[in-house]
Amino acid sequence: MNYIKTLVALIVLACLGYYAHTLSQMPEETADSKKVALVSGFEFDGLTDIQIKRSYDTYPIEFSRANVNADWMMQKPFNSLADQTTVNDLANDVKLAKADSVISAAEVSKPENFGLGTNSISLIFKSGTREIVLNYGKKNPEGNLCYVTVGSEKDVKLAESKLFDALVKKVNDYRDKKVCVYDPSSIKWFEISCPKSGGPVMRFKKDQYTWYFDSPVKGRCNSSGIEEIIKSIPNILTKGFIEPTENDFAANNVSEGSAELLMRFGTGGTSEVTNVVAFGAEKQSENTFCYVKSSYKKELLYVEKGVREQTKNKYREGFGPVKCLDFETANANRIVMIPGDTVSTELKKISSDWKYDKQGTQSVQVNADSPKIEGFLQKIRDCKIMSISSGDTTNVELLNDFKKPALELRLGLNFSDRTEAVFLVPANYAKHPYVIGDEKEKIYEVKRETLDDILLSVKNITENKK
Repeated sequence: MNYIKTLVALIVLACLGYYAHTLSQMPEETADSKKVALVSGFEFDGLTDIQIKRSYDTYPIEFSRANVNADWMMQKPFNSLADQTTVNDLANDVKLAKADSVISAAEVSKPENFGLGTNSISLIFKSGTREIVLNYGKKNPEGNLCYVTVGSEKDVKLAESKLFDALVKKVNDYRDKKVCVYDPSSIKWFEISCPKSGGPVMRFKKDQYTWYFDSPVKGRCNSSGIEEIIKSIPNILTKGFIEPTENDFAANNVSEGSAELLMRFGTGGTSEVTNVVAFGAEKQSENTFCYVKSSYKKELLYVEKGVREQTKNKYREGFGPVKCLDFETANANRIVMIPGDTVSTELKKISSDWKYDKQGTQSVQVNADSPKIEGFLQKIRDCKIMSISSGDTTNVELLNDFKKPALELRLGLNFSDRTEAVFLVPANYAKHPYVIGDEKEKIYEVKRETLDDILLSVKNITENKK
């Protein structure tokens, strides 16, 4: 009998232990987990219309989109593209919001005490045939929550105050503020000019990774400088809009023929224009701004004047090449070093590692110090031009120095617009600190210290194989 009692007690203890273990594994209920959704039962994923009604506005602010994959358009008070992030965040924040607490209808004797009278702000969502209306009152005394009623509910809910802040922005804060939109990597040609002040129309074409002059001359240019401009333009945000119905629109509208700075961008053939951006004169009474007209928008815009001036300065400088060679170090897969006083050394890149392949005509097949080789390539890539001599030169001594150079460097380039880049350093570079790059007819002046460093690196690489 005692055995039976003992067995029963053990079974009971085991069950109690299992129950306690199960309880310990259950997620702990927190204050946040007890909160209920601010809005439930509404299909936010099908949202196509949003309206904000504020007592101090003449018109409601309305947004709509043709379908859930289309861009949001502002319909009122202006017909323009909406700021997609602002509108999407407004909807998503409501979708994810939870009621911090609830004041029952019985406790709400005067809705005006919560700002829910005539001055309340209404937010209306439409999804298909369904509609939900949220009325926002004022914030609580601490300012971290706001009072809201949802649909036909009489209870007043408290939700985080950022839901209220999203509804009291200036109207223009809901509009798309970009001057133009394009993917910089898709741009294949670029054109810049200053029609009002005159000067040439400079046209550039991209060949794989590198930009080149296409007109008025053909040849190398400041490829990184062109890339910087193309990347910067989509990041310009307007400081204000001038509608086509306003007097300032006609008086200051920027035409391509009168622009102080005109840029064209294309993604395909020579005649296919993706975007046109024309900068005009300073804005009256606010001369820190200038007018801009873009093919992206029907409105006349104004932006910080410094954007126009910086680009005009680059135009005046001519976009000439600033580095002896234009290439991406990641594209180099072969290096041939031919110092003037010794045999050549050839290195090849296999996967991500550099190896010595040949010394003179002899095959060596030895691992190289890959970080050192990558550092050397970066030195070549960063070799800056101080001045450029074009065409014939009367410096016979210099030309003779290039016939037997102190260094001839050939770079094999993979996934690039050319298969090889050439870099020549003259024999007496101490007296003639010059370099010839891809363009044989041009001689680049560089700092002698830069050439000292490059020649020393070549010596270390060719003489210190692993």
